[in-house]
Amino acid sequence: MGGPLTSSTLKNQVTGAFSGKSSSNILSSPIIKELHQIGLVKKATIPTISSKRGLVYVPNTTHPEDDLVWIQPGSDLGFYYNYGRIPTQKYANHLAFIPMLFGMFNNTFQADVIAQINNGAYVPYVFSFNEPDLPYHDGGSQISPADAATTWMKELQHLSAYGVKLGAPATSGSNGGITWLQQFFAACSNCTFDFLPVHWYGDFPGLASQVGYAHYLWPDLPL
Repeated sequence: MGGPLTSSTLKNQVTGAFSGKSSSNILSSPIIKELHQIGLVKKATIPTISSKRGLVYVPNTTHPEDDLVWIQPGSDLGFYYNYGRIPTQKYANHLAFIPMLFGMFNNTFQADVIAQINNGAYVPYVFSFNEPDLPYHDGGSQISPADAATTWMKELQHLSAYGVKLGAPATSGSNGGITWLQQFFAACSNCTFDFLPVHWYGDFPGLASQVGYAHYLWPDLPL
């Protein structure tokens, strides 16, 4: 880079180096390599996500060897999530991990994700509340929109400062899920969202209807 590395110098050089480039080019750029060398940025241990296909990982206790099928040569998976905040070790250096704040019963989500980033992990996205409109016994996280908004500001919002894209809550495919989201967005007026996950368990026409309605209600949010 040449000369002392001041904050203004760094900002100007990073802006110039990254302008118009893809994330894969950014990670391999000379300025990032030099920042790695001087210790200002730790080298990410996971490559950028090259595929939109991902894995919902649930441990296979009967045949644990089957878990390795997903990282064999030829797999086109780019990421995985496991409904939690801590990555699964067997997929380290193979797939990008997407942490999820499943519900309100964990209050160290933000700290855990920041620790992963500071240790060199590539954390491009996080997911939030899994089907909060449903009760626990139906697989939901059973959270009121108001409580979810409070938790969002405490555990999720600040992660955007680390370049992490924030996924809005993933409600069920029922009408109650849409109503829950409307109430949540109203309660979380100071929150920011980068994309909206959509859940659907049914036929394709139903999926098309659900996606179309979500896009109609929130046209500025990628689905």
